[in-house]
Amino acid sequence: MQWNLLLAVQNAPEEAAEVSTSQGLAGLLLLLVAGYGAYLWLSWIQGILKGNAESTPACFEKSSPPGMRRPVPMIAAAVGSIWVATNLFLLVSKLSGEGMQPENLPDFPSLALQVVGLPLGVAGFLLLVWGLSGPSYALGSYFKFDRWKDDLLAGAELWLLAMPPTLILGMLASLWKTPDDLHILLQILRSGTEPEVVGLIFVAAAVVAPLVEELLFRVLLLNGLIQHVRLTVSLSVVLTAATFSIAHGVSDALQLFPLALCLSWSSARRESYITVVIAHVLFNSFMLMLTLLMLNGG
Repeated sequence: MQWNLLLAVQNAPEEAAEVSTSQGLAGLLLLLVAGYGAYLWLSWIQGILKGNAESTPACFEKSSPPGMRRPVPMIAAAVGSIWVATNLFLLVSKLSGEGMQPENLPDFPSLALQVVGLPLGVAGFLLLVWGLSGPSYALGSYFKFDRWKDDLLAGAELWLLAMPPTLILGMLASLWKTPDDLHILLQILRSGTEPEVVGLIFVAAAVVAPLVEELLFRVLLLNGLIQHVRLTVSLSVVLTAATFSIAHGVSDALQLFPLALCLSWSSARRESYITVVIAHVLFNSFMLMLTLLMLNGG
């Protein structure tokens, strides 16, 4: 499933001859968030140059002792990876076809099933498979919430760090992308819709997608590569980030790669589901808010 929200911000309605208040607010918020994220990067780099090991952001700190990782069952990792591979195959098979146009967009029940019902069903099935994998793979052995306050703060920090490179590559990608490349949910927003549909889109993008995608990619796929395929952590992080980016559409892969890389590296180091989910929630929520501001301003 695709959750790219940058292109909508970069493609405000062309009819607007002047920048409206809401569009100006969107630009200001984006500048402030990206600017603070850049400040965090500079502080980290400065700490590295000074040999200060404590300068590493909390979201990238190692949580487990060397050689010790929270266990993820092979069967759950395999089933999750098969689901990801199936969606990649379907995506590639559609590359030669025409993009979905506004007049072909699904009705509310179909949309709700597609962006909420199906993803939650898949996640529930994967957790069931995990739970039946034996006492050595108890869900509580991976999903730990004893440091939830620290994990929340680390998630916010991770989001801020991911914003500057994602924004830069998003601006670069906008040079060859068109509004037809928008995700189906953003096509619906651009075409005008009812409040309940906007609410559904928000739930799908800001709640369901982070919960399900982080389970699929950062928990199952990443740890499957590390623990069962026995790839190095660095290679597993890059492969997971690349797969996540491509799964959101070839046209969106470049601009989403920095976000995917940050999420994957944080998950490999901190091993916190809460941290990556919060970062994903903040990213999607923020970009969706900017999208609505830009569209309302037009």
